[in-house]
Amino acid sequence: MKNLRLKSILYILLSVLIAATGNADKALAFDATPPKLENCKVTPNILPASGGELVFTARITSVNGLDRTPVVRMFNKSMTRWIADIVSVDLISGDSKLGEYQGKVTVKANLAPDRYYVTFDPLWDVSQNRTQMIWCFDAFVDYAGYTPPKPSPSPTPTSTPKNAQPSISQENYDALVASNLQLRSQIASLQAQVKALIAIQNKYNKVCSSRVKPKGC
Repeated sequence: MKNLRLKSILYILLSVLIAATGNADKALAFDATPPKLENCKVTPNILPASGGELVFTARITSVNGLDRTPVVRMFNKSMTRWIADIVSVDLISGDSKLGEYQGKVTVKANLAPDRYYVTFDPLWDVSQNRTQMIWCFDAFVDYAGYTPPKPSPSPTPTSTPKNAQPSISQENYDALVASNLQLRSQIASLQAQVKALIAIQNKYNKVCSSRVKPKGC
């Protein structure tokens, strides 16, 4: 009876250990890579003071899969003026991990002449990784006859990265790492308990296999 009880306890601990190891492996499969924006474009690039329709296109890749519908806005460089606000771009081909997106907006007439750039609100994936606001400096519209000033003969300024992807907060990832470390500590404790029970079981089997069997065997 005592031998059966030890085997039952050992079986239960082994089952818990296997389940905990599986959960740890799933946790390690988490990917902290945020979505990435590519091929950001707007057409046409020149719009008269009477306004008109603009079409936005972009490719978005996401290791874990995009979680929310991307949103486009169009600001001037100082963000004091805009000609488009909260424009949804919808998936037209592919899927949430690699998709082509498109959106349209009709710009009003008689807005302030300026050069307006395409910006994307933060992109989120299903694991809650996100980018910050993304500026597409190669995707712009010169509105109402705006003519960019000619560059002065000063030293060449540092170029702005295309579709720059700002760094993201690592709060979610750090929390997952801490949780995973705690889980592995629990697994190590279970392993020690299983090892101790196996030693007791072996000692019990050795005693009960002798010629003179004590009570309980």
